[in-house]
Amino acid sequence: METEGNNEENFRKLIREAIPEQPSADFTGLVMHQVREEAALQNLLQEHILESPSPAFNQNILAQLQPARPALQYKPVIGRKGWYGIAAMVAAIITACAFVPASGNSPTLATYLNIGLVPGQAFSNQLKSIPQLYPLTVIGLAGLLLIDYFLREKLLALNKPARS
Repeated sequence: METEGNNEENFRKLIREAIPEQPSADFTGLVMHQVREEAALQNLLQEHILESPSPAFNQNILAQLQPARPALQYKPVIGRKGWYGIAAMVAAIITACAFVPASGNSPTLATYLNIGLVPGQAFSNQLKSIPQLYPLTVIGLAGLLLIDYFLREKLLALNKPARS
């Protein structure tokens, strides 16, 4: 409380001692000069209003711009899809070779698969009892599914909107 009272007394003392600010003798003249300058600037701006650019302004500017050269991008000779297709074909050929019997008495891959997997001739007898049309049908359907997958992916890539 004592500090508040002390602060108030100090403040009142400062106000009593403060002298009101006296403007200079040419204060009015300076203000009027500034007002005249602003009025003159206003008139000048109104006389010389900026006109809108010509209708071909944008086209002229765009014609002067040089298009940037596109950066060279690495593009492999055989793409990822191509390698997938090659791998699928190799897998299909190997699978077909395993199940298609060779001419003569040479053993098939199915005979070699029997070694160590199932005792006796049970596995090879099971494979021999499957008609040849079934594995070929499975291989053909797998090939058709791969073709369908890649064609759909290509169509989706073509229908994608371009990024800006």
